[in-house]
Amino acid sequence: WNKLTVVRNGSQLRGYLNGTQLFNITDTTFTDERKFGIFLQSKDLNSASNPLKIRFDNVQIFKIP
Repeated sequence: WNKLTVVRNGSQLRGYLNGTQLFNITDTTFTDERKFGIFLQSKDLNSASNPLKIRFDNVQIFKIP
C-alpha cells in the first residue's frame, strides 16, 4: 500500500507519496472553496479488456490546526 498526502494551506498545495514530497505549488483558483476531488489516470495500464481498478482504504480528511 502507498500513502498519498495532499496538504492545502490557503493557496499553497503540497503533495507527498510515502512521505516524499512530489510537488509544492501555488494555486489561487479555489482558495475559498471547501470541496475536494480526486482524479486518477493511467493511459498505459487501462483498456476495455483490463480496466484499471483503484481502491482507497482509510481515507482521512482533517483541518490543519
